[in-house]
Amino acid sequence: MSKLPLRRPLVFLLLVLLPTAPASAWYDAGHKVIASIAFRRLSEVERARVVELLRAHPRFTEDFERKLPEDAQNEPARQEWLFQQAAVWPDLAREFRGEDWQRFHRSTWHYIDLPRYLSEADRAALEPELATNTAYDPPAEAQEVADFAALNIVQSIRRARRLAALEGTRAEDRAVLLCWLFHNVGDVHQPMHVGSLYSRRAFPTGDRGGNGIRTRERGNLHGVWDGLLGSRPPWDEARNHALTLLAAETTEVLEAPPVLDEAVWVNESRELVLAAAYDPTVLAYLRLLESHEEPETLAPLELPEEYLENAGYIARRRVVLAGLRLAAVLREVVAEQK
Repeated sequence: MSKLPLRRPLVFLLLVLLPTAPASAWYDAGHKVIASIAFRRLSEVERARVVELLRAHPRFTEDFERKLPEDAQNEPARQEWLFQQAAVWPDLAREFRGEDWQRFHRSTWHYIDLPRYLSEADRAALEPELATNTAYDPPAEAQEVADFAALNIVQSIRRARRLAALEGTRAEDRAVLLCWLFHNVGDVHQPMHVGSLYSRRAFPTGDRGGNGIRTRERGNLHGVWDGLLGSRPPWDEARNHALTLLAAETTEVLEAPPVLDEAVWVNESRELVLAAAYDPTVLAYLRLLESHEEPETLAPLELPEEYLENAGYIARRRVVLAGLRLAAVLREVVAEQK
């Protein structure tokens, strides 16, 4: 994919003037783009099978059928919208109430807190007491009923891939798991969802993937990365964005066999966290924050244009890879449903 430069006024509009959305990787825009990329990588038969699986969703009527926009009533627009809606559904579950919130909302499934320390002294002081789930494999079968609600993103993806393709899985459970696959294959490609920065004074329990680092753009560093592709676009705008990204991608990337090892996806995002998200500008601000007598009085970090340009380029590359890999995962699931 060619590197398309962003100019500061455009970046500022995207990151500041658009409404701030709740913390959810890529916001709706990124998830919808990823879903549309995956949609275009599947055959008509495979798309139809995915939609048929989604129809068994226990909230299909209220969260899918009743929200179908007027301009997506005919095929294949309807199918593509359903793909996009499945990709954002786990974030919709955050707002459920009562029993449905208990049943469907899973806060820890959206991330994995691989630690990054501000200094070696911080590592020495905090690492021995660090209690965070960094395992990649989900608990053994006998423990899943008790422990599955506390899975991290890698464990949730691996569990969903296995159960969604398992013949004995109930249809409604398979549909919910399918939504989580749509969503979390996207989330794990957002660098800020695979790590947390720790320091003794400012972030002894971690910065929650940049949520604790105040920035002028989007309110915090996590929000900056979530908003790089926009916020809540209409379905057809997200579709057009997906088409633009696919048209700009190289044949080599589009034709290469997709990597389906979740550990590779995490390692890619992890490298980007260390090299790009917490770049020298951000680290310098954090060291100032750590040493300041009254850190709450410091102005929010203003990210330089070069940082935002690079982050935008990374975001475009990550959503394309996520879409290609999501298509392969979906193909893997529907292949078992023949």
